Amino acid sequence: MSNSIDTYIQEVLPAFFNTYDIPFEVIELVTHDIETRIYSCVSHWNDMEFRRVLLTTGFEEASFYEPKVNIELSCFVVVAIRNSLFENLVSNRKAAMTLGLNKSPIPGDDVKVFTQQVINHFKGTDFEEICDNLVWDESKDVFRDLKDKYPVAWNALAELSKWSNKAQVFEKLEYEPLKIAELQGTSIKEPRKMSKVIVQSGMDEKIDIDLLNVLSSLSVDVQPVFYTDCFKMLTRNIDKLFKVIEYVLRKDCLFMTSNFYISNGYVAKRKSLLRPAHFTYEVDENLKQFEGLHQTHLKAFKAVSQSILA
Repeated sequence: MSNSIDTYIQEVLPAFFNTYDIPFEVIELVTHDIETRIYSCVSHWNDMEFRRVLLTTGFEEASFYEPKVNIELSCFVVVAIRNSLFENLVSNRKAAMTLGLNKSPIPGDDVKVFTQQVINHFKGTDFEEICDNLVWDESKDVFRDLKDKYPVAWNALAELSKWSNKAQVFEKLEYEPLKIAELQGTSIKEPRKMSKVIVQSGMDEKIDIDLLNVLSSLSVDVQPVFYTDCFKMLTRNIDKLFKVIEYVLRKDCLFMTSNFYISNGYVAKRKSLLRPAHFTYEVDENLKQFEGLHQTHLKAFKAVSQSILA
């Protein structure tokens, strides 16, 4: 039986892509990736914890999507559709080249049109019913191993996924710290000079040398905070996001965005979220905003702000 997902994949999405100069094989590849991510997400829809953890990775960005609908739907659009190979069609030439293209074929200004179209299409869709009736190959599920691979990150995000304006205190999980080589399968060479803000995005699963150097410099006593303005500025690859959070938390350090405070035993979110930054000047502006932060978050955020803006 056809559903709104099938209609989107078979009709709506191809129609959107066909308005641009995109080779057929690239359209097929990106469409298949989006379809896999949609069904991977929907397959967990009736597991409240699993669903909310996935959706939380898109919460910052989704909070500013239009039209305004149920926040879970907007988060779904980020996690299952925006955070896909679609990114390589809109970000930069290097990303486009991974698809065999010379440049990004979709202008950045058209992304908002794209996300609005997705929201309008799925508005009113009963994902619980689709989940109940879903029959598919679970080996294709791109999210299924996250909880087992990254238990500390998952546990913290599960608390954050309550989306409460109250800070959450919970039992700390005890795991051995990860070795930096486990993140990339290689050892770190002598660190080079680093910028204070690491800006990354895209679907690339690799952790590059600059990010590895930042992570290797973390320690409770010297550099206890890993900061990125928002999840998407670090990466749109969910496995990479979880991997970085897992590494940071297992070192008893803090993973912090302009909106989230994430540690092994305590999480909090800004009461009124800031719009995720896209440009460096927006990162700086967000670092000046102290309203709506819990005391623990505020103290850490001010310290990072003073360090970066100094």
